[in-house]
Amino acid sequence: MFKALTASALALAFMLPIANAQSPAWTEAKANNSNVKQRPSLLDGPNTDLPETEKKLGHHGPVVIEGILAADGKLKEARVAVSSKASTLDEIAMAAANASTFVPAKDADGNPIPIVISVPYSLVAYKSATGGVYEYRCEQFVRDMDWWRSVNPERPFSEHELYKMELGLFATPILLRGGMNNPEVARTAHADFEKLWSAAIDHCRKKPKMLQKDALFR
Repeated sequence: MFKALTASALALAFMLPIANAQSPAWTEAKANNSNVKQRPSLLDGPNTDLPETEKKLGHHGPVVIEGILAADGKLKEARVAVSSKASTLDEIAMAAANASTFVPAKDADGNPIPIVISVPYSLVAYKSATGGVYEYRCEQFVRDMDWWRSVNPERPFSEHELYKMELGLFATPILLRGGMNNPEVARTAHADFEKLWSAAIDHCRKKPKMLQKDALFR
């Protein structure tokens, strides 16, 4: 279970590039981004859960909703900027964003002003509040990776969020020992981890109840 948006995530989202506006209100709000003295923050919003029905299908991923954060603290003209490629998850994120209330951005005079923001959501089993990666089982890992590959056939697993997270855990101590600025050490660490990742997927197919992290770093 995730809170709709943390203050740090909103600060990051405010910095994200936004697509070209399509309405006068959007154009005005986008122009206001350069006039912000006080950044917006989340006041209240619903939790976003990854439904069990979606989890069993392997559906997961980040969703980014963008829209105009109006002076009344509500999101207007919301749209999906980054899709999870699972329509139900996109709808969950959209509903949460539209139901959220924010402290609006303010200009140098302290007046609320409309701006364009991006609101990120993470609907993934390996970040759940009930244990996250420490309760993430092989059976779910295989479902997730099989589905992700089916909707992203042209993308390598190295672009997946979990891959990047666990690569960091694997590579950081190696780089610290071998030199952070040594490109050969970095290339070797990346190549070794890619082999571990592929082997973990194969191993998890045989041991579905095993923890994914144990299959990866066994």
